[in-house]
Amino acid sequence: MKTSRLFEIIYILLDRKKVTANELSHHFEVSIRTIYRDIDTLSSAGIPIYMIQGKNGGISLVDNFVLDKSMLSSEEQKEIKIALQSIQATHYPEVEKLLAKMNLFLKGDETPWIEIEFNHWDNDNEKFQLLKTATIYKQIIHFQYHNNCGEQSNREVVPLKLWFKERHWYLKAYCLEKENYRLFKLSRIKRLSKTNKTFNKPIPLDTSLINFNENRINTTTVKLKIHHSQANRVYDEFPEKSIVKEKDAYIVSLSYPEDEWLYGYILSFGNYAKVMEPYYMQKIIKERLITALKNYI
Repeated sequence: MKTSRLFEIIYILLDRKKVTANELSHHFEVSIRTIYRDIDTLSSAGIPIYMIQGKNGGISLVDNFVLDKSMLSSEEQKEIKIALQSIQATHYPEVEKLLAKMNLFLKGDETPWIEIEFNHWDNDNEKFQLLKTATIYKQIIHFQYHNNCGEQSNREVVPLKLWFKERHWYLKAYCLEKENYRLFKLSRIKRLSKTNKTFNKPIPLDTSLINFNENRINTTTVKLKIHHSQANRVYDEFPEKSIVKEKDAYIVSLSYPEDEWLYGYILSFGNYAKVMEPYYMQKIIKERLITALKNYI
């Protein structure tokens, strides 16, 4: 994201000649301090950019400056375009325009090496925009959340980062009620809203160092025997290392919190799957099948 912002700053200055740090801050939805760091980065890279203090001051490029693509190696040009194409997959509003400009500037007719479509954002763009703004400005958000057990709770959190993993979007956040870091599945977040409060305490910037847990509970390892006709689901839903191919079936292992979701997942295979381990779970699944059957008797 920083690379695309730096290039857009240059294009804004080429177009408008002079702009204030406050204007850039609002345009990119980042802090003024971040804009100052960007200006330092551009200056260190050899871009003739300068700032004038005072009432009529602002950020400008020296007169007659022309952005020369020779400042970048061919590999650097490719990396910039690849980075923008990757960001494009999240439907970040300004990337389409910036990518079009960069294609004209850098030339080349390389076919994009990756194409990703996150349809979820098309249907829920307001949620994405709200979370993006709240994350940048450390604004506290409020929402209803439904956990793995179907329990509903009201949460006030400081959003830290959006995270995409294994076909799902998550929100990494600091929960004010629990006074700890938590991971929330976006599809379970309802009635999302921003508060007028901000969080001013220090928060680690590198969220990868934080142990996020949606629910701190133990998991159960389950072994299933799945009919060979379900090969598409087996390879879609299980890592290859957990699959053992037999003559007419697949033996797979999965580790999940033992709750209604897990039972429902096993039952979703219908008569094409059987619980091999743990043995006691066979009785649990059998009881649920009998209960379901009563709905049709």
